[in-house]
Amino acid sequence: MTSASSTLPRVIAFPKSGIAYADCLYPAVEQQGVTVIAGTWAGRWLLANVQAGDIAHIHWPSFFYYDARSRRKTLSGLARFFLLYGLIRLRGARIVWTAHNLYPHEGGKGEWTHRVVRRFVTRSADLVIAHSPSARKILVAEFGVANEKIVEIPHGNWIGYHPHSVSKADAREALGISRDAFVYCMVGACRPYKNLEALIEAFKRMEGDSYLLITGQFQSPDYRARIDALLAQLPAFRFRMDARFVGDDDVQKYVVASDAFVLPYKEILTSGSAMLGLSFGVPVIAPNIGSMVDLITDDRGILYDPMECDGLFAAMNRIRTRTYSGASIIAFAETFNWSRSAQALRAALSKL
Repeated sequence: MTSASSTLPRVIAFPKSGIAYADCLYPAVEQQGVTVIAGTWAGRWLLANVQAGDIAHIHWPSFFYYDARSRRKTLSGLARFFLLYGLIRLRGARIVWTAHNLYPHEGGKGEWTHRVVRRFVTRSADLVIAHSPSARKILVAEFGVANEKIVEIPHGNWIGYHPHSVSKADAREALGISRDAFVYCMVGACRPYKNLEALIEAFKRMEGDSYLLITGQFQSPDYRARIDALLAQLPAFRFRMDARFVGDDDVQKYVVASDAFVLPYKEILTSGSAMLGLSFGVPVIAPNIGSMVDLITDDRGILYDPMECDGLFAAMNRIRTRTYSGASIIAFAETFNWSRSAQALRAALSKL
């Protein structure tokens, strides 16, 4: 491993830690003998640390330039982004972008700065990473990326990242949910693109012992108010909303308590949330877009057409009539381990 590592390029990660994906990927990459250092998006740092032959691995470019609250800060951030990106090039480093999403969730395709940066990065980067075959096709179609520039490196699972020690009965008791209820769950940051409105509207039409469990932190007070108003139309005994950040140790309680993990996203390229449900053996309901079509099959959940007005409602009804093997779903998720992702990344970087 030591001798091989001397022939491998050094990776400068933006970011290396602080986000679950990076926290899982880079330790596995280092196990492959690749040196990974945490990058700082600042001129002085780049001048002092970037060396010829390094690989700058960028994940979410919009973090470096976009400010939803200030057009002035966005424009100045955009100029700074291009300047520092060029500086990395001048230092002799190569650039890799992992396409976690097609466009940033904040602003989306309608934000012209996102369109400009995506076009620029896909054309100028030495390598673009997609998480699935469907994601690759979408990137090629949207940005005209050369197919040979894209490498597929699957998103890893969350098995072991979150504890999985609580039983369904204990999880429901802790949350105050009946053992007999059929629980639809959404876990994660509550943002407009996740389309909680559609989930709640569909759930309002559900009958019987159905129960809705939502947990996650809101960034927008306006969006929180809109969701609260919709939930107020439901009987209090039919739902639970925990509008807060849920720590890694507590995630299991919410997912294990559920019978179906519902992701009614308006748009998605890759979903760590879908992998979260699968990692706990819970079937997933999702639209037939992005990487969802590569992950969710009839034995792991239900895909629906988001263009059909009753598509989500029908899927939520249909999943109650099916029987799933939690063990089989977890076994599928286990094939997406971080070690394999790291091996694929190491192989791709060694060819640059």
